[in-house]
Amino acid sequence: MTQRVHERAELAREQNWDAESIFARDAAWTETLANIASRIADLEAFRGRLGSGPTILADYLALAEELLRNTGRASVYARMFYAVNTQDQVARARVERVTALAVRLNAANANIDHQYFICHGVNRYATLKRVIDYTPGRAATYWDTAGEGTMRHAE
Repeated sequence: MTQRVHERAELAREQNWDAESIFARDAAWTETLANIASRIADLEAFRGRLGSGPTILADYLALAEELLRNTGRASVYARMFYAVNTQDQVARARVERVTALAVRLNAANANIDHQYFICHGVNRYATLKRVIDYTPGRAATYWDTAGEGTMRHAE
């Protein structure tokens, strides 16, 4: 016996994914994408400057983390709608739009990421620890001395 799959709009609100917990409205999602796109140039401005000091490196890491995190949120939001109905062309366009932006961001970041560590032949964990030590008050992350030296988000 075949069961009909209900459309999202036919289901009670509590039976749907809570997309509003990620973005309250589509306009906020669109604004976030525009913000990310406009700030890729800010990220690229760090090219060739990561070795200028711990504050520059900390600024780069903070911006890269923010842009990547916001891109991830935007991607989850878009994919929630597409996963429900892969025939929904608006949802498909959202996924394609955020995927294209993620490609641009990752390409920009790939040209910068680890540049300092590779060019200077230093231990990247030791360098990151110095960034934290010399940039007090900027601790979006903390140094975990229990392990092999890993960076973790402060809770």
